[in-house]
Amino acid sequence: METRDAIIERRSIRKFTDKKIEKEVLDQILDAAGWAPSAHNQQPWELIVVRNPETKKKLALGHRYARFLPDADVVVAVCSTLKMVKPGKNDSPAISYFEVQDTAAAIQNMLLAAWDLGVGSCWVGDFYDEEVREALGIPDDLGVMALIALGYTDQMKNSAPARRSLEEYVHYESFNEK
Repeated sequence: METRDAIIERRSIRKFTDKKIEKEVLDQILDAAGWAPSAHNQQPWELIVVRNPETKKKLALGHRYARFLPDADVVVAVCSTLKMVKPGKNDSPAISYFEVQDTAAAIQNMLLAAWDLGVGSCWVGDFYDEEVREALGIPDDLGVMALIALGYTDQMKNSAPARRSLEEYVHYESFNEK
């Protein structure tokens, strides 16, 4: 599959079959995260792969946006270090958490790799942080960035939702210029 095709065709999948993701396929999806760009090549991501049905239930417990997680073959908890980047030249006050952006790039790589391999996925960013931390033993120095549901599905060919045109969201030179 061509990269642009994967970008345009990928969909968030919330209904999965019982078919298990083969280790080789899962490893390719997880490896794609490691190839994401990251500031200063920090590679701040940590991935926790969950297949245990009881643990997946704990991750979804009581949360309407995560209720489908137990149906996925695999749930990947994506965590990141959260170190503040030091001020820039001349001690400028610029502060940034590049780890959030870096981890988002790793997640997108996984979603695209999964789609390319015929695996459905859904990026869940709305979950109960404390319940996830407790269920997975995540230390306090890591931020839980997302839960990624992975599994085979028969819904891979859903049509694309409407998208804004370039003219609606691209600005040149300043916000007021289209």
